[in-house]
Amino acid sequence: MSRHIDTQPLAAGFTSQTLPTPPGGSVVYESGDGVPLVFLHGIGGGASSWTWIFVAAAFAGTHRVVVPDWVGWGASDHPSRFILFDDYVASLEALLDDLGTPAIVIAQSLAAGFALALAERRPDLFARLVLLTPSSGKDFGEDAFGPLARTTITPFAGPAAGFTFYRLLFHRRAFIGGWLRQEGFADPALVTRRIVDAFLFNARRENAAWSALPFANGSLRYDIAPLLRRARNAGWRGDGTQARRAEAENPLHADRRHQGVSRPRTTRGCHRRDPRRNLNPVETHPPCRT
Repeated sequence: MSRHIDTQPLAAGFTSQTLPTPPGGSVVYESGDGVPLVFLHGIGGGASSWTWIFVAAAFAGTHRVVVPDWVGWGASDHPSRFILFDDYVASLEALLDDLGTPAIVIAQSLAAGFALALAERRPDLFARLVLLTPSSGKDFGEDAFGPLARTTITPFAGPAAGFTFYRLLFHRRAFIGGWLRQEGFADPALVTRRIVDAFLFNARRENAAWSALPFANGSLRYDIAPLLRRARNAGWRGDGTQARRAEAENPLHADRRHQGVSRPRTTRGCHRRDPRRNLNPVETHPPCRT
C-alpha cells in the first residue's frame, strides 16, 4: 500500500529558488529578515535541507534564514558524476557571495570541512561559523572505514558496481533507519517514521548515488584536523574522541572546560579572538528536543 510521505523541506513561510553554482543548481530555501543565518546539512544517504526542518524555522523571526540543498542532494541538481570536496566549497562560495553580506554559518558533519576551507580563503563571507559534530572520515589520519570495510565496501562503491551497491543499501528503509539510529541521533528513540520516510525519499532520488558514493569509496573522506587547527575562531561541538583529540592538538583553544550535551557528549571551547577575521566565538547551549 502506498503511503503519503511528507517531503516538504521546511515549514510554511519559506520561499525557494535555484541558485546557479559551479557544480550545478542548488535549491535554496529562505525566510525572514536580518543577518543571514545559513544551515548546511551533512553528507550521507538521504541527507537534505529537511535535516533542519525542526530548527531553521524557529529563527525566521530574528534572522534571514537560508537553508540550501547541496548540489547532488535533496531537490538540487543531481549531476551524473561524483560530487567532491572542491565542488561543495565552490557551491558554498557561490551561495554566500549571493547573500551579499557576511553570514552566520552552521555546518553539520562533513559540511564543517567545506565551510572551514572556504572561511580560510574567504573570511569576508562569514560573520560566525558554528561546526556541529565536525567529522570527515579520515580524521587525524585514521580512516573511519576499518580494514574490513575498506576491503568489502570501498571496492564496490566505485562507478562500476556502486549503483547496485547503493540501491541494495540506501533504497531500503531498514538500512536508512538503522543508520539514523546508530549514527545520526543522540537518542535513537527520536528517530521517527516521518524522519526515516524523508531520508528514504531523498535517497531514492534519480542520480542520488553519484553524491553518496564518494564517501563510501574514499574520494570524499578527508582529514578535518588540519582545518580545525588552522581555524582562527570557530565555535563548535565536537564528536567524542575526535573532539578530545582536536582539543588537545589545537593550540587555538582558550576554553577547555567540558559541558554535557547529548551525543556527541562533549562541547568544547574552540576560539581565540583574531582581529584579522570576522569570526566571533559562539555560545553553546543544551540541545533542544522537538
